[in-house]
Amino acid sequence: MLKVRSKHESSSSKRNRSVGKKSKKRFHQRIDATSTKSKVKVKKHRIHTAESSKQTGSNDQPSMTAYEYYVQCRAKNEELRKKRISSQMRGPISKKRMRALHALKSRTKSPRPAEDIEIYDVLNEEVEGESDLEQEIEEISMEIESDSNDSSSGDILTGSNASPQFFTSTNSTQVLLLLKGKIYFHGALKIRLLAGEVCILGHDLQSNETVTAYSPRGHSFLYLAPSSQQQTNEGETIDPMEQLNVQLRKLSNRFLRADLKEIISNFDRSTDAVLLLEGDISKSIFMIENYMKEAVFPNVNTFSLRPFHQSESIVRSQFMLHTSSGSGLKINPQWQDIAMTSTSRHVIIGGKGVGKSTFLRYFVNRNLTKFKNVLLIDLDIGQPEMFLPQTVSATVITEPILGPGYLRNKSPHKSYLFGDVNVLVSSIKYLKCVLKLLKYCQSVDEFRSMPWVVNTMGYSRGFGLELIVAILRTLKPTDLVQIQAGREENNFDKVLLADEVNNFRFDFFDEEVRDVDSHCTYSTHICDSMSVTNRKRVWDISPKDLRYATILSKLGNILKGNAKWITDVKPVCASLEDIKIVIVNDDNIGPDLRSKTINGNLVYLCRSNDDDTDDILECYGLGIVRSVETANSKVFLLSSISTDELRHVNALAICSIPLPTSILISQSTKITGMVPYAYSSDNFIGSKQIVPITYRPDKQKSRATVK
Repeated sequence: MLKVRSKHESSSSKRNRSVGKKSKKRFHQRIDATSTKSKVKVKKHRIHTAESSKQTGSNDQPSMTAYEYYVQCRAKNEELRKKRISSQMRGPISKKRMRALHALKSRTKSPRPAEDIEIYDVLNEEVEGESDLEQEIEEISMEIESDSNDSSSGDILTGSNASPQFFTSTNSTQVLLLLKGKIYFHGALKIRLLAGEVCILGHDLQSNETVTAYSPRGHSFLYLAPSSQQQTNEGETIDPMEQLNVQLRKLSNRFLRADLKEIISNFDRSTDAVLLLEGDISKSIFMIENYMKEAVFPNVNTFSLRPFHQSESIVRSQFMLHTSSGSGLKINPQWQDIAMTSTSRHVIIGGKGVGKSTFLRYFVNRNLTKFKNVLLIDLDIGQPEMFLPQTVSATVITEPILGPGYLRNKSPHKSYLFGDVNVLVSSIKYLKCVLKLLKYCQSVDEFRSMPWVVNTMGYSRGFGLELIVAILRTLKPTDLVQIQAGREENNFDKVLLADEVNNFRFDFFDEEVRDVDSHCTYSTHICDSMSVTNRKRVWDISPKDLRYATILSKLGNILKGNAKWITDVKPVCASLEDIKIVIVNDDNIGPDLRSKTINGNLVYLCRSNDDDTDDILECYGLGIVRSVETANSKVFLLSSISTDELRHVNALAICSIPLPTSILISQSTKITGMVPYAYSSDNFIGSKQIVPITYRPDKQKSRATVK
């Protein structure tokens, strides 16, 4: 569009434009002066290097290396670097400069002078429109200065004397990590401890133990940290160096001998640890990567400029010495003061986003070595830790929960279907599901001799207080862990001491808890939340996306054998006459339309007992109805549970969470033609286009009490 200027333009606007032109001209003059000085200094250094080589008559390196010269140039230009250019006048970084920047960062000692001079020459070039990289170069020079005397054949994260080192295997499937300090990671890893001691989310790895850790985007990134003290088992002292030699001999046919010698020579038995890393390629990860819009796990192919990209591409994860604000895992020292016994019953309460799940994982992991089994009772129907949304479940934990529990695909011991993510839809039904689950757990003899950990919802206002009190009176816990956030709206109105619970008067659940003994005796632990309230630059996964990630993870069990797509799996067939179809919280759909409703939809695989009068279904897992033949009265089902569990299923339930549309639209290349049950507007040409909303603002929390 052409812009027409009026003849009667004010003199002030002309004066403003002239001032802008002068400032822009001064900016380019300063850039040209800096670039000219740098080029002249580089040329003088080249002449000095050539003359010194002629005088000595040898090919030895000069007395001043390129790195020393670079540091000297940086010191002389200290005044120019402090006058940083405004960020508004910065442009995009050129590819040539970016490659030189990463090449400089990957240096661990001074290489050939000529090669270094070329790198610094590129970095000192100032082209009009390019970004000012003074701050980044300053950080890199400090990192190189601290590690200039170290050398290694593996990938190194520079930045301190405790830099971890990576060594790749000859077949490019595994990576050896010499761990000297804390390091964060983003991705899915299989970790095996070879020597030393390492702690992950409260779990101390045992020698030669292999665990799977998940650190997806949207959650706090996990970190690996070596322990400085060596523990002994049963009075036997194991020399870490001897332990390392034994383990590395077993890997001599997978790694280079020079790399193994490098690990042994740099290994400090008092502070270091050696780990064997491998990427996790489970079906759950595959489903999330292929059917979820957000990139939860890293795509390492897009980070080829990272200095340790080779190791990251093998294990399909990223490694970081530092994380952005709020994205790294933080452990509260108060958590270590909470003890667990074989008969303890811990209940975790708190508002939304205060870190209940993080504390749960840490608390279970820290005590799992002492107690081989821990019973996890999950009462959160919106964001459960281990099983499906819209259910309450009881799961026996036998291995550490390293990352989100839903990625582990562990089947619960018992689960009941509520059918919605909002407890206000039917609060009486929710409490009945909870009471039935607690009654079952109290009746199992095996559960009486193991500690319990109860996870609750983040409903902390109004009606939520009455609901928590009803659960506490029924459960009779030994300990209550109340996590307090910095924002008062995320907390309960009061600290739930035992006296508060015993003297509480019900307005809504008076009839349901009338027969329950009101006397409770427990210890209350108040912990501060470690969640960062101001995380503007950190992407958080929304509750809805978290539920879809859980659904996709569980549906990964459908992919049996070498199947990579849902359409590659052969469905099972059953008679509609033997199956009860349940539409949860909707009685308006008649029996004739229910068979059509489940066609091409997500269903919960449940069991309905005729003896039960409360209409609460026991849930086993998820499934997808591939097709329904009403003429033959048959249903074809894709099941995510085992065949033995499928024999107990006699009901299919549809709840408030539908089948993710990406499963319908994203099909295998073998599938041709129109996709059934789906509508795509990609080829639609019109005046308007529907754009999906990716940002969901937080809803205002109601303070009203439900009566």
